[in-house]
Amino acid sequence: MPIDVVNIIMIFTETMDVYSTVFANKWLPIKELQDKNIIKISVGFEHCLLLDMNGIIYGWGANSSGQLGDGTIIEKGVAENRYFKKNEIILKDLKSGFHHNLAVDVNGNVYSWGMASKCQCGHTDSINNVLEPKLIEYFRNKNIVEIGCGAYNSFCKTVNDEYYL
Repeated sequence: MPIDVVNIIMIFTETMDVYSTVFANKWLPIKELQDKNIIKISVGFEHCLLLDMNGIIYGWGANSSGQLGDGTIIEKGVAENRYFKKNEIILKDLKSGFHHNLAVDVNGNVYSWGMASKCQCGHTDSINNVLEPKLIEYFRNKNIVEIGCGAYNSFCKTVNDEYYL
């Protein structure tokens, strides 16, 4: 069943279950996310990312700019982003913008993926879409403690209270 990515509506409960009204006119649990221990939800314009307590990202929705980070531009149902697991990277936070995302790992490194047309992914070598998570080299060893995304911009804060936009 295709997902109506314009109307992604979810709730997140104390028991770490995720419910949505996307597939029905009532709140139903998202079966693919049961027992995943979701701790954070981040919603972009037409995509959604969820972070579990093991640092694994699950996403679904539009993917025309690579915002799901799976290396494709194909719209998806719930799917695990295997990049971080494959590279043994544990995430502690993620944020979504219009069609891009940021994630920070437990070591304070920042990764981005998705639309990069206005340099919102932070990679100075390209404004091409980033189809899977990519380390932002500039922030390597800067110990990022906070991240944020706007529609076409991104934000990082270091442990030393340095702010980058």
